[in-house]
Amino acid sequence: MLRRAFILRMNYAQPGTMESKLSQQRLEQMRQQERLHRTSSRFTVAKMDERQDTTQGTFIGIDLGTTNSCMTYIDPESGMPKVIPSPSGSWVYPTAITFDKQHTVRLCGEDARAVARTSSTATLCSGKRLIGRRYGELGRVSGQLGKTNTLHVNERGE
Repeated sequence: MLRRAFILRMNYAQPGTMESKLSQQRLEQMRQQERLHRTSSRFTVAKMDERQDTTQGTFIGIDLGTTNSCMTYIDPESGMPKVIPSPSGSWVYPTAITFDKQHTVRLCGEDARAVARTSSTATLCSGKRLIGRRYGELGRVSGQLGKTNTLHVNERGE
């Protein structure tokens, strides 16, 4: 209710006046606080206790993009994130995978993108948009995909 009254009062302020500018700044602050509250209620940051054993394993972070992906890890010596470069030295990997007849990954990244035109039925590029879809939904999506983005799979997974 307080916010609604504030917004109504802001609407009646004359444009260009000091009251209008302050109202706009306050409204933006309120929006930022709401965004922060919505985000913090969905995500939690777990702080590591210094007594916990950090030698349990190495973890990597993956930014799975529609076109390109990036991988990082925390350097144990410096405690800073480091990017895992691709074989060519780039910081990003193309989001592409080529499978063989036994459904095992044959190529990934830059190599898979390079053979996408010749092995279009076995290569999946930009597959992020397919994640979370059921098998029956793939038929509707396949019309949106280009020829190099079509992966032929039947109900038995062949």
